[in-house]
Parts: sequence; structure tokens; C-alpha cells
Amino acid sequence: MLVFFPTEDMANQISKDRLTKMFQSIPELWDTIDHRKSKLSEYYINGVRLGVAFAGSKSQVASTPSSFVLFDEIDRADNISGEGSPWELTKVRGATFPNFKLIGNSTPTGGIITDSKHPDTGLIHWDVMEPGNITSKIWALWQEGTRHEFMIPCSHCNTYFTPKMKLLYIADNATSVQAYEEAALICPHCGALNDKSKQRSMIQHGKSIAPGQWVENDKVCGDPPNAFSYTSYVGGLCSLFPNSRWQDRALTLQRAKLSGDLGRLKGVINTNFGELDGGTGERPSWEDLKKNYTEPYARKEVPNAVKALTCYTDIQGNRLVYTVCGWSLVDERLEMYVIDYGEIYGDTFDWTVWNDLDKLHNASYGNYYLSHYGVDSGFNPSKSLRAKEMGEVEKIPRNIIYEFKRQHSKLLITKGSPRPMNEPWTHSLIDVNDFGRHVRAGIELWKVDTDFFKTEVYARLGWDANAPGRWYFPHDTEDEFFKQITSEWKDGQSGKWVHAGNNHYLDCLVGNLFLAFKAGYRRKIKGDPVEVQASPKKKLVKRDNGWGGWG
Repeated sequence: MLVFFPTEDMANQISKDRLTKMFQSIPELWDTIDHRKSKLSEYYINGVRLGVAFAGSKSQVASTPSSFVLFDEIDRADNISGEGSPWELTKVRGATFPNFKLIGNSTPTGGIITDSKHPDTGLIHWDVMEPGNITSKIWALWQEGTRHEFMIPCSHCNTYFTPKMKLLYIADNATSVQAYEEAALICPHCGALNDKSKQRSMIQHGKSIAPGQWVENDKVCGDPPNAFSYTSYVGGLCSLFPNSRWQDRALTLQRAKLSGDLGRLKGVINTNFGELDGGTGERPSWEDLKKNYTEPYARKEVPNAVKALTCYTDIQGNRLVYTVCGWSLVDERLEMYVIDYGEIYGDTFDWTVWNDLDKLHNASYGNYYLSHYGVDSGFNPSKSLRAKEMGEVEKIPRNIIYEFKRQHSKLLITKGSPRPMNEPWTHSLIDVNDFGRHVRAGIELWKVDTDFFKTEVYARLGWDANAPGRWYFPHDTEDEFFKQITSEWKDGQSGKWVHAGNNHYLDCLVGNLFLAFKAGYRRKIKGDPVEVQASPKKKLVKRDNGWGGWG
């Protein structure tokens, strides 16, 4: 037998503090151990080897064959340099045993997950998610198997359901004490509250149920999905340990929420509830946004509360993606209204699409004009594969975004930082003269802390719908817009932002929030937007490089 742990320290600690003490506590077992051959990393019990290894060791992963391998805390085990996944490597250990068993377990970490009702049984199961939505190794392995879930029966309707964090009742604006005292579990079928006093009885009647199965006369009926492995999920709300009662979980969760510490909240989601921190925490679903945050105004309309407009554009190879936002102050809280969004299609190393963006920047929304606007310079269209395929590289500006900026003094060009910064934004001059010195009136590049602004955006998207500081969306906002602005999540293990699908409109919201912060809208929005005039038309330079200039 071989037992794997993610780190060497954990392997040594478990072996010394748990295994050895367990053997010593049972004299009959202790007497069967060959103490001359045994050591901290292995025991010989009646001639059978029990190895204790850690995932980072190449030699231990590829060493003695074993008929039974237990891999603990898979999500916390790093890949072995030059070897790959330790989980896959451990499978080779049992190649010579016909009865080989490999068991893995772990607290899950990052990912975006949803659930849905089974069309035949009516029970609600976790959905199988696309690989790009999941970074948790154990969750990906669970999806490959039978996908059993430990479900408990509602004390009111007796229908089985999986206890989940979103079903734990905590009143709006509750204190941590109130969350503790009022804790209950909501039945997703009948909506009734299961009092915390019912926890033990409900869990004792729990069943492991796979999609397609149901409970009849206290027995699980039906066949699980065909799979090569048996997999089972048990959430943190299924525990009967003294400190794992529903009221204890509610207290821990509410304390984490009230602290405002995102890392603390993610830790609670992972370890206390056994759920992925991308889709089950404070990140709202696009359906919730569409249902609770749309208002009775249409796209291109500007509500009376708006005092200023901004526009930010994300650059892609074949289009410009933009979003126009309106801003107001309510009780010293900055509120945002999505006014317009869209895409300007065309090769972005061609001046045509930039002419269209120039028109957008000078367009009016009723009597309103843009106060501030910016573009993302993370992608340089002039170096795109498409531009090279055209065979006209020598005629393309070295950076068409910079060329556009040189003719629009009000435009801010930004570049996101891949790492958190000490300040939300910094700027530097990127134009130099023949002597290598910065040009006084040269181009400024604003480096933006995307981690700071994305965290702020997601905090606003999850804002109380009735509290000052919320964000608003027009009633005719398309589903795709909502999907894109909720397409990312922050992996609790690596701290990196991961996205599934397009996220261009999310980047636009991040850019617009930067523009609002940079303009000082959090303190005061200057002037009346009706009086804000379009930027004066400049005589756009006609270029003789064959690219048509600004015409």
C-alpha cells in the first residue's frame, strides 16, 4: 500500500503524529511491525509494505509497485518537473496488480460550477462543466466518474437534495450573531426552512445518489451513469462533527463576508463548504444580474441621474469592443449605468475601424457627450498575424494605437498589469527624442492594476440591489453582455484570474471604472453633462503610405 500527500512536510507529519501513534495505541498491531526495516517513510506490517510518500518526489512516485494507492489532498499537489501530474504517475504503480485500487480525495479549490434539475428524477445535481471552467483537480476527476452526491431528505417534503452553501439561510444584512442564531437550510424543492435542530436526523438518512437515480422506500433506485470510476461528492454541510453544525458554518461564512477579506471568504468556501470558489461565492450569475439589476431604460438612453459619460475600448485583431458608461453620485457612493456597448468590426491595423471609433468618441447620446475615453494597448494590431499576411508591414505604423493617440489628446491609453501593484495605476512617458530623452508632450501610457479593478467590479456586481453604489443595466441588455462580464473568477490557490469564454465587455467595465476613478468621480463629478461638448474636430492627418489616412 502507498499513501501520497501533496508535500513532504505533510507526509512526515502524518506519519509521525498519526500513523505511528495509531500503531502504538494497538499493541496487537504494533507487534506485527518489523521495526528493523521500518522508518518514517515506510512500515512493514506482517511483511506487507506501507509507504508514505509526497507528490514532489520523483523517486517515490515512480518507486515500489503497490496494489492499493491512496492520494490525499490532490488539489494541493503540484506537477512534478519534467514528469507531469503525480496522479497520473501513481496509476503506473499498480500496473502489475489485477486488483489495483487508486483512491483520491481532496478539498476542491477553483472553478465555475452550476447545478440543474435532472429531467427524469427531478433531483438537482452539479452540472458537468467545460475544462476551461475548472482548475480544481479533484473536481475534474469527480466529473469523469459516476458523479454521486451525498443528499439528505427535506424534513418537510422528504425530497432529497445536496446541501450547498447557497442553500444556507442567512438573512440580508444579518450580523454574525444573527446568522448563527437563525441558521437553517433551505429546501430547493419546496422552499421550506429546515431548522438546525433537524441536521443530525436529516444527515443520518442521507444517501449517495448519482444523476438518474432516485430514492424510493428508503432505497436508492436506478443505475448511475456509465463510468470507469466511482466518484462521490460530500459537502461541508454534511458533517456531524461538533464544530461543523449549520449554525457554525453560517457564523464562519458571515464573519468572512463582513470582514471584506476576499482571501478569507474563498478559504471558507473551499474548506468549510467543500465547494469551488469561482462560482459559489460572491461572483454573481449572469441570470441574477439580468433579473435583479436591469432598469426600465433602453440602450443609448441616458437616465436623469447620470452626470458624466465615459467610454472604454478593448482591442482585438478583427474588431474593437466598446462600452459606454454613465456615472452618478448617490450618498457619496459612485453608481454606474451601462449606456451602450457594441463591436466595430474590421482589421484593427487598418485606419477604417479607428475612423469609426473616432466618430463614436464624438457622438452624442441625446444632449450628452463623452467626458473621458480610453483604449487598451495590451494588443498591438500592427504586429498581428493578419497584418503580416497582408504583406504591407512596412506601411503599417509601428503601433497604430499610439498613432491614434497622437491625434487625440483627451484619449487615455492603458495597459493592464499581470501582477498586483502598490497603487491602482501609474503612468509613464513612452515617447523619446533622438537623444533618448522623454518628449515633454509625448504619449502617456497608464499602467492599471487589473486585479484591483476586477475585484472592485465584482464587488459592485454583487452589490445589494437597494443600496447606494449599485450598478444598473438597460432592460434590453443582451445575455451575451451579462455572460461576458461574469466570465472570470479568481483562483483561490494561485491568486490568478481565470476566464471561460469571451471577457471583452468585462475588460471594458474595468477600463471604464479606471476612467471614473482617474477623473475623481468618487469625490465629485464636475459640471452638468448637458454642457459637456464634443471634443473639437481636428484636421486629421492624411497619410501617404497607402493606407488611406483618415479621409
